[in-house]
Parts: sequence; structure tokens; C-alpha cells
Amino acid sequence: MRGWGLVIGLLAAVTVLALALKAVPPGVLVVGALAAGGYGAYRFSRRKKAAKENLEGRALGLQAADGDLFGLAGLPLELLSRGPEGRGVDNVLWGSWETVDVRLFDFRYTSGDDGDRRFTCALLALERDVPPVVVEPKIFFTPLAERGRLSIVEVDDQAFGEAFDVRAGDPTFATGLLDDDTKQWMERRNGIAFEVNGRMLLTYMPWDRRDLLALLEAGVNLGRRLAVEPVRQGRAAGSKRPTASKGSAGSGSSKKAASSTKRASPGKAASPGKAAAKRTRASGGHSGPRPAPEAPV
Repeated sequence: MRGWGLVIGLLAAVTVLALALKAVPPGVLVVGALAAGGYGAYRFSRRKKAAKENLEGRALGLQAADGDLFGLAGLPLELLSRGPEGRGVDNVLWGSWETVDVRLFDFRYTSGDDGDRRFTCALLALERDVPPVVVEPKIFFTPLAERGRLSIVEVDDQAFGEAFDVRAGDPTFATGLLDDDTKQWMERRNGIAFEVNGRMLLTYMPWDRRDLLALLEAGVNLGRRLAVEPVRQGRAAGSKRPTASKGSAGSGSSKKAASSTKRASPGKAASPGKAAAKRTRASGGHSGPRPAPEAPV
């Protein structure tokens, strides 16, 4: 009886639904179907995005933050200063990756030329302070008015200069950082931008090309390059480290110091007795101090 009851109930429901559909105008049915389909697609995309973000966070060993808990939008970085109105940070992940403290997030702002722009960013901590430098691919098409106040740096590499926009507070430091190996490495990063300032290192790319692992790997690699090459700060690219040479000012003093050390070595030092005898002979046989001359009468 229970099975037959379910069958009868299902048939009754179908009959009532059919009668209701006949009573509703076709236009209302079409609008309702489109609305239901749109809402379903929206809910599905939201669930898919949430699942992807949670999966990325777990795979990278990071935690999700509710909003901009770390005040990332207010950090003194050139990218984060764009769009004083209508900017914000969301989708924040934080934790330790490769023993480095990291923050992953999406940054959006309102551009005067292109409307809303959005980037996915990775923020890492450096081991030492460095002057501000921005190396951004020109394919980002950043409007001139949004590039900040850093000075434009002319790079002595035509191919790199055509692919990247380089700006810095200290051009000498920027050219020292961008040696041939680093420039070639940046060109292989597939459209990732770099920014350093103080002890902050930021890597970022357009949001529609979001690749969290690539951003983290690029940031850690550049951080290691900065940590092992502090001598490049304040030197132009290609300049030699200062060394002592025959014509240098310090070479003469070094030789004199070495000669003095040689004469004063324990094996050849003059004895006090011999030194006293020499002083006696030089004074005409007087071993003590000479008498003062008599005053004239």
C-alpha cells in the first residue's frame, strides 16, 4: 500500500503542475525559466570559486582571512596606492610558505582610463631594507598617471626595456639589481610584476591570469637574490668592487705599515744596550744628558 500511495501522490503532483502551467501565460514561464537558470548559474559559480580558493589555501598550507585583517590596502607600495577611491583587498590568504611569511590577496581599484582593474598579489618579507623599485611588464598597460612618483630608469638592454617598465627611488640600486642574470630570469616569469620597498617584496599579475604558486615562487626567488647580493646596493651595474692596487692611495701606507712591521719584528729588534751605546757615541761620549751652556757674563 505504501508503494501505491507514493505512485498516486506523484501522479497527482504532476497533474497539478500541468494544470498550473497551462494557466500561466507563456511569457511568464520564459522569464521564470531564465531567472531560475541565471540564479542557478550564479550559485554554481560562487560555489566553484569558493571551493577553488579553499583548495588553493589548503594546498599551499595557508589560512583564509575574513576581509583585510592585515591592513594590506594601506601599505606604502606603489601598486596599492593606485585608485585612491574605489580600491579594496579581498580573498586574503596568510601563513608561512618555504619558511617565509606570506600574504596572498586580490587587489582592485578604479582606473580613470580602464574602469575597474584587478590584480592577484603575493606579499613577502625581506631580510634587509632596500630602496623602492618597480619592475612591471608593459603588457599591463598601466596608465601614466597611475605609475606613481618613482623615477623612470633607462635599462641598457633594448629587449628588456621594451618588455618592462622600470621605476625606482635610487636608479643606481635598480641598475645594480637588474644584472643580466636577473633580467633573463624576470623575462621567464611569464608576465609577473615585482615591487620592493623597505622590507616588503610584492609580486603581482592580472587577476584573470591568477597563479598563486607562480607568484610565491617568484617572490621567494627574488628575495633570495636580494639577500645574497647586498653589495650591489649603491653600485652601478657592471662596476667593479674597490680593490687595493699599485696606484691606489692605500697601497703606499700598506707598504710602509708592512715595512715597519718587518723592522719591529722580535727576531731583528735592537737591544736596549746597543741603542744606548749609539746615543752615547752620537753625544760625544756623554752617557747622560748634555749640560746646559753657561750664560754669557
